[in-house]
Amino acid sequence: MLKGVKNFFQYCWKLQKSYILLLLVGEICQVIMAICGIIFPKYIINMLFEEQQVPKTILFIILFLISLLLCNFGQALSRYFAEKSRDQMYCKFSIFYAGHILDGDYQNMEDPEYMDLKEKALKCMNSYGFAGIIFLSASLVGKVLLVLSTAIVVITLDIWILLLFFCLILINIRINNYIERKNAKLGLEEVPEKRKEEYIYQLGNEVQFGKEIRVYGLCNWALKQYREQFQAVHSFTKRKNSNTCIAGIVGSFVLFFQQCIIYGYLVYQVFQERLSIGAFTMYLSAVFTFYMAVTEMFKIIGKLQQPAIYFKSFEEFINYPKREAPKTKECGSALLTRMEYSIRFEHVWFCYPGQEKYTLEDISFEVKPGEHIAIIGDNGAGKSTMVKLLTRLYIPDKGKILLNGRDIWSFSLEEYRKIFAVVLQDFQLFAMTIRENIALAESGAIEESKLKQAAEAVGLMDKINSLNKGFDTPLFKVFDEGGIELSGGEAQKVALARALIKNGKIMVLDEPTAALDPRAEYRMYQDFSKLMDGKTSIFISHRLASCQICDRILVLQHGKIVESGTHKQLLAAGGYYAKLFQIQSSWYQGEVG
Repeated sequence: MLKGVKNFFQYCWKLQKSYILLLLVGEICQVIMAICGIIFPKYIINMLFEEQQVPKTILFIILFLISLLLCNFGQALSRYFAEKSRDQMYCKFSIFYAGHILDGDYQNMEDPEYMDLKEKALKCMNSYGFAGIIFLSASLVGKVLLVLSTAIVVITLDIWILLLFFCLILINIRINNYIERKNAKLGLEEVPEKRKEEYIYQLGNEVQFGKEIRVYGLCNWALKQYREQFQAVHSFTKRKNSNTCIAGIVGSFVLFFQQCIIYGYLVYQVFQERLSIGAFTMYLSAVFTFYMAVTEMFKIIGKLQQPAIYFKSFEEFINYPKREAPKTKECGSALLTRMEYSIRFEHVWFCYPGQEKYTLEDISFEVKPGEHIAIIGDNGAGKSTMVKLLTRLYIPDKGKILLNGRDIWSFSLEEYRKIFAVVLQDFQLFAMTIRENIALAESGAIEESKLKQAAEAVGLMDKINSLNKGFDTPLFKVFDEGGIELSGGEAQKVALARALIKNGKIMVLDEPTAALDPRAEYRMYQDFSKLMDGKTSIFISHRLASCQICDRILVLQHGKIVESGTHKQLLAAGGYYAKLFQIQSSWYQGEVG
């Protein structure tokens, strides 16, 4: 328990130490109020009914009310500032959490084990996170102070009553702690099922699934899937509720037995004239406060045992192993100021985690400075995997990738990626304006003329001119009713304009014209051949139009390079490329005919 709480305290103190201090102030105020509520009534009742000293009674009442007022005021202020401090801490943690995910290996996002661990780490924060654990720990301090204070009062009555109550409380607490541990383990087991339920729920709420579900008539299917998954998750909830119910029943019996003892004992003492009415009130209040304080104290201790379970997942997430990059000497960023770049793959092998077959096998080729290379092949041949390796989303299992003769992993990641302008096969547009989607982080610094030049080059300017707000038109209706939906071809043009506006020295285009019609594709490649003059570029495609403007073509099959040469050389060779070109040409010729 201590290790988990200590770790949480260290994180919290580092993030927001004021939260801890404010909680402790609030707890001290609460303890003072409870003690005043036990002691003052005894003297007020005795002075009013036995001594009949009205002025003195009024004075004690005033002192009592002032004490309560000051403590309530102090507690309210500390709670107000503690909540503000807690929100700041949550914000800091959320940034830390998101930054850790973004800084991690991209391949983790495709790893189910990592995704489950990520959710458990978030559950650690939301259910028993820094704020919750610190709050419980501060409450524990308050309860310990209250137990000690009330114990002193109860001892003046009878120490055996104190010991008996303590034994009854221990029985109840042991049961509660056992139930808490069981529920904590169930909570961790629930995570994969809960994550699946949330995904299925998104099918009916996210716009990207909406068309598919309606067109294929999948509404009933989606509801059935969600119903079954909800029941799977609910089974965990029922088990946890059942455990909690059992603990509640046992606690009720223990409390009933304890009440019978204390009422019987105190009433007997009053009839024997050993206690005044005021003392009866004080001891009754002290005993119940002691019982509740000890019960809460041990409940908190039980809950604080859970951070060890949850924090273990959090630490595993934070320390999730990265795939070890090749050990190369850091060479700084001086090389990245050059205008010309060559790329060389040297005997590169790669296999996705969890798979047995290599996606790429012994890949070797070179792209010279300013050269335009096309890499073509069937779906699943390994074309997009090469892009992931080149952009350092993955690390080769064997072999090296060199930039101007140096291993790409010897450069700082930030500087390395600056020289690339990439259009991914599964590019994403954001619920922002067209301007922001093209310029991204540089949207406030890009000149209008450069935006127009990029949009013109990819054939997007006619669409922009037709919109009332032009580049400031929002995409999608997520945040703005005036948002628009672009067609597949228009969306791809935005992604292409994004690559042009970045002005990277190396262009990597993964299926850049998949959503364009043949005429738009032809015009775009004509403009691209001018814009990319002098730049190193790599086209990944299974459509062969891009090959016409490229200096060399690599043909990929089953993760291996099977052909290499110019368009004319490969046609003359009569191999796989020639057959594929003949098939695609016949499609277009048929359309023209």
